Amino acid sequence: GEKNPTDIKGAMDYKPATGSGNFSTELNLTYRKIVYPYSYAMYMGYDYSFTGTKLMSASDTEETEFNYGDILRTGVSFNFHLNEWIALTNEINYSHWGKDKVENEIPDNALSRWVIDYETHLVFQIKRFRVAEAVVIRLAGKNEAPADPQYIFIVQYTF
Repeated sequence: GEKNPTDIKGAMDYKPATGSGNFSTELNLTYRKIVYPYSYAMYMGYDYSFTGTKLMSASDTEETEFNYGDILRTGVSFNFHLNEWIALTNEINYSHWGKDKVENEIPDNALSRWVIDYETHLVFQIKRFRVAEAVVIRLAGKNEAPADPQYIFIVQYTF
């Protein structure tokens, strides 16, 4: 999406940006073991954020260089397979965000943040199609970590 606000008519009257203004890449390592009707999984991932530029507010006239903090993610899951195509999953996830940089410096008010989530899924799989519903519940967190439960609907096709 667009990295900068559009249709700016004033400091509070504009269409916000839909994009973040930078690219990132993520590397994940996952281990999964199935002992039917149970399965276990562990994963670790690292999301590297590249430097980008954008208007930091609707009143800015020049783009500012920034770099969002990198993200470390890790988690474990215990899953129960009701039959060959329905599974209940339970995950505990930890995520840690590094401090953001603006103009290649960490601002005084920059905060690193972390969260611990419990996530449960009901997963249906028919051949190569997978449909899942999930609820994410925040167990703990620090610095701007919202505490609202999240509902997630997932549709996947496995290759």
